[in-house]
Amino acid sequence: MTWNLSYRMRVHATASFGQHYVMPAVLRYQELFPHVSVELTLSQHVPDLIEEGYDVSIQLGATELPDSGLVSVPVAKTCNILCASPSYLTRHGIPSTVADLAAHTCMRTSSPVFPQSRWNLDGPHGTETFELPPSPFQVNVAEAMALALRDGRGIGALPLWTAMPWLRNGTLLRVLPTHRMNETHIRVLYVSREYLDAKIRSWVDFLRDFIPQTLDDSDMAPTASVLADADLTM
Repeated sequence: MTWNLSYRMRVHATASFGQHYVMPAVLRYQELFPHVSVELTLSQHVPDLIEEGYDVSIQLGATELPDSGLVSVPVAKTCNILCASPSYLTRHGIPSTVADLAAHTCMRTSSPVFPQSRWNLDGPHGTETFELPPSPFQVNVAEAMALALRDGRGIGALPLWTAMPWLRNGTLLRVLPTHRMNETHIRVLYVSREYLDAKIRSWVDFLRDFIPQTLDDSDMAPTASVLADADLTM
């Protein structure tokens, strides 16, 4: 089937996820559909698609639609993981259980995605809760937390997509690798129409394949040699 895709598509995504995953998706999509002009906006603001003129919004964790005129398509799941720098783990040791976290400096992220007072970690034995003590540093942006962890300040929770570049180059290591938290859906939202625009249909279909595959690749990507040296096998 041949579609005429020679027009603009306005896409919104949350800033951090959009930078790491949606931007590469746009570049790959335009290789397949070079006549589509994509205007990508990255922000933490959740837009009104109709009022602000967006064709598609990629959002995380949205289970209730803000408007009944929207269609929500789940394309993948992701989560948050615990990370620390090799230098911190060398100095303070590697926790092997959730209870071991009590002997470590654990950093809080002040974001709606992260509970302020506890980590609910899903692992082989179900969900284990760790009550966070007062943190010496707190920030509301995951990339800033990653910088603090890089400098050896403690153990912190990062979204998987934020952590992956740091894990790949060995700057950060995954802590308690059999545990994860805050599993959430990645959803594509668009305005409901009787006849879906060809460019939107092609973009949504593309994301259904691209994002799960990229996340699967990422989950296997942390540098095995570094993790093995630190006794942190994935």
